[in-house]
Amino acid sequence: MNIVSKIADLFMPSQEVSSCDNFHLFKAEYRILETTIHQDYSQRVEELTNEVIANNLDIEIDFKFETCDSFTLLISPEYCSDLQQVKDKIDNAIQFSETDDTIIICISIDKKIALDKDNKIHIFNFDNFIKNVFGANVSSILTYLNCFDLHKELLFNVWDDINSFGSETIKFVSQKDLVGSNTLSIARDSIISKRNKSCHFINDSQYKFIPDDFFLSPSGSCHSDIKNAFDSLLTAFLIVYLADTSEISVENDSNDLYIDYKFKGYRLISEVIAIKDMSNNSTSELFDIYKWVYNSGNFIDKIGLARNIISIHMVDKSMTSINHGTLKSIESGYDIYLKDNVKQYIEIKNKISEFLVGQSDKASDITKNMFSTFKTSFWSIITFFISVFLIKIITSNSYRGTVTLETLVVTLVFILFSVVYWYFTNKEVLEEKDRLLSRYDTIKNRYKDLLNEDDLNNIINTEKLKADDTAYIESRRKRFSIIWNSFNAVIAIVVLGLFCLDNNMSPSNKLEEEVKAQPQPQPQPQPQPQPQPQPQPQPQPQPQPQPQPQPQPQPQPQPQNTKQKLQNQDLNTN
Repeated sequence: MNIVSKIADLFMPSQEVSSCDNFHLFKAEYRILETTIHQDYSQRVEELTNEVIANNLDIEIDFKFETCDSFTLLISPEYCSDLQQVKDKIDNAIQFSETDDTIIICISIDKKIALDKDNKIHIFNFDNFIKNVFGANVSSILTYLNCFDLHKELLFNVWDDINSFGSETIKFVSQKDLVGSNTLSIARDSIISKRNKSCHFINDSQYKFIPDDFFLSPSGSCHSDIKNAFDSLLTAFLIVYLADTSEISVENDSNDLYIDYKFKGYRLISEVIAIKDMSNNSTSELFDIYKWVYNSGNFIDKIGLARNIISIHMVDKSMTSINHGTLKSIESGYDIYLKDNVKQYIEIKNKISEFLVGQSDKASDITKNMFSTFKTSFWSIITFFISVFLIKIITSNSYRGTVTLETLVVTLVFILFSVVYWYFTNKEVLEEKDRLLSRYDTIKNRYKDLLNEDDLNNIINTEKLKADDTAYIESRRKRFSIIWNSFNAVIAIVVLGLFCLDNNMSPSNKLEEEVKAQPQPQPQPQPQPQPQPQPQPQPQPQPQPQPQPQPQPQPQPQPQNTKQKLQNQDLNTN
């Protein structure tokens, strides 16, 4: 039984006189048929109270008598009148009434609490509600629907017996089929966000609706007035979500809604049309195009292609009339577009691959340049070492005296230059490494607008590439640095060792080594002494001085050989 009938027959049998059901309030008048109060009135009141509280209704029942003052019964989740007092007032009024007096019950049901708490509007007289709400202009319908929380399911709870119907977000459900509010699966904010990227809707802050709100299913079971109103709103918002620019405005004189839109494809279409006068012949085709555009895929590319093809399939230059099969043309065009994009994608991927190979070669070149610099320094020092030291050692048959102070200083200066050369080469390698690694981020940012972020990360894994190049460059840099500095250290140690060894010799050994290092003079032949007979007493001849060998002219005076000095002393003694 309808809850209104329960209210009317709460105490006594009654008959409906009139009713009016709109979006916010239901009102009805009933005439009492019999003045006998039901025996189970208390049970009826209790059941009604529970139902009122469960549905968040606010009910006010006025009892009007011809000979007595009227009084009111209130039933709501916040307050309920005293039942016994109401019953006593009814008894007293009946006692003082004449037999032919008319007793009227005025029922008023406020729907605001249910709307605020449950996002639900109760419909107690379906036909009357449709006439008052959906029979009005479209502007009023949008105003009513704006009262709902659009992020939840919009529910019209019909207390009459109907077949349930509705859109994905707005439901008209019979009380017997009501199972509770469902969670919306549609991403309203995401769809609106996509629209704002390519469409300019001037009334965006005023109307947060999407076309899915007005696409009824099953459409055959819904009331014709609801279907006509929803189809007009569906067409209007399909234009909003596909056109470049759109605005919904109200004409002051008639209070009718108009939509003004501009559509830029291969042709520029501009139109102002009353929403109630829209042709709905192309609504289904436009809705399929809308779903295709706003589903997965590149939204910007899809809506741009759709606009181009829709503009050449329009009849009479209006979006409300497009040829059947326009979506098929759009899908074919998109397939061709994707093939071209695949070619471009492969070209882009090949360019990135070439860049990565080039980066790898540059990483190798950085260390090769360091190695080339090392070889230059190495051969410079080796050439100097050979020319100064080895030639002296070979010509003098000794390593003594090869390292003078001047030679040591020059060698250490060479080594110092080599160390400075290594420092700047090492610094250059580090700078080139940082510059090389920064190019990975540069090339990645350059292709962000062309490739999907996940795909780009798979192609250019910057973290791994940086780690690999860093490890390669650092290992070779450290290896060359160790070899370079070790070579300099070895040369320095050898030269210092020879210098110290030469300066720490004893004077006699040093003199002997110096003599050996000089070319020996050719001695003059000496007369051999004749054998003497037995000594005869005769005067002793004076020893003749031996001619001294004339030394070859030398750049510097050379000390005499120690052995030769001893022989001369023996001869003088003899």
